[in-house]
Amino acid sequence: MLVFALSEGSAWPSADTSSGSPIAWLYCAGPNLFAQWSREKAERQLVLKEGLTIPLQAYQSLTLRSDRSSITIASWSKEPWAVAAGRDRYGLWADADVKGVSLRFRWIPPGRFLMGSPKQEAGRDNDEGPQHEVTWTAGRWLADVPCTQALWQAVQGENPSHFVSPERPVEQVSWEDCQDFLRKLNTLIPGLAARLPSEAEWEHACRAGTQTATWLGDLEILGANNAPLLDDIAWYGGNSSERFELENGDESSDWLNKQYPGSRSGTHPVRQKDENPFGLFDMLGNVLEWCMDGADDYKGEPLLNPDAQLVGYSRVLRGGAWSYLARYVRAAHRVVYDPGNRIFLVGFRVARGPGASLPPEAVARNATPPRSGDRAIPAPKKKK
Repeated sequence: MLVFALSEGSAWPSADTSSGSPIAWLYCAGPNLFAQWSREKAERQLVLKEGLTIPLQAYQSLTLRSDRSSITIASWSKEPWAVAAGRDRYGLWADADVKGVSLRFRWIPPGRFLMGSPKQEAGRDNDEGPQHEVTWTAGRWLADVPCTQALWQAVQGENPSHFVSPERPVEQVSWEDCQDFLRKLNTLIPGLAARLPSEAEWEHACRAGTQTATWLGDLEILGANNAPLLDDIAWYGGNSSERFELENGDESSDWLNKQYPGSRSGTHPVRQKDENPFGLFDMLGNVLEWCMDGADDYKGEPLLNPDAQLVGYSRVLRGGAWSYLARYVRAAHRVVYDPGNRIFLVGFRVARGPGASLPPEAVARNATPPRSGDRAIPAPKKKK
């Protein structure tokens, strides 16, 4: 049974713990809904209201059309690359197995969002605007956590990380290292089509239908390393010393205005902070995540199913990291590094399917040699 729930907001309804699970968004401005089964020639007109139900029919797809959008709902069979799949309150999930290491993907449904930040957002940088509308007409898969050291080891046979433990995110990997990892992963699992996400894909997935600085809301920044809202969802400069047990942590006793005291900081195992409405963990904080895109400026016009922008030499990273000031741990914040950089703030997250990746030779053709000043390093983590 398909059940409709009306909402003035656009956040994915994973907080609802009643029966059923979310399937899709349908944007509408009026009360009319048109439904058509794949075996029927004519549409049926219905009235959108809270609790409207439509019985689902086996072996048929259902197309729903409002005055603003349309969606088609059809049965889905587990794809050959998946060893397990299911649906829960966050939506559809599917697991791949990489030499005994599980890689879980979450289905990110199609939708529309404003990319970038408004001028009044606390902590905003100029390269986060102008805001522009991005529309996805098809869904896509994204790993629910950054690539772990266990997964990297399974594919590459070695571990380059500074903060070593299997369930922590891999770090000290360059954009170029990620391309090599993804090629090998796709050899191990034919049909997976693993790749890096584009910037627009990443931000859409991070926001999960929200439009504030984080999916919980806008930040109240009480100090350089103190934004209490981040504590439940992100490891950042204000809390990364909490429960940090490795001996090689970064000295952090002099970091300004920390939310919690502590002397050593670093990455933490994945899935320790709360997930976002799409069921994605560590989208903010812990490690920065490489995207496919080059450091292109926003243009401001609406975009429909945008490709990754492989321009210039540098590459964009998203999400903030364990040593970052609070103002940089936001959905819209952007960082730019050279693709060969390897530092212990940087990891990545696996996406899959067509959309953002290009073969290595195409990437090389799009790259240009670095210019003086082409690389941008994130702002200092300890001082304003």
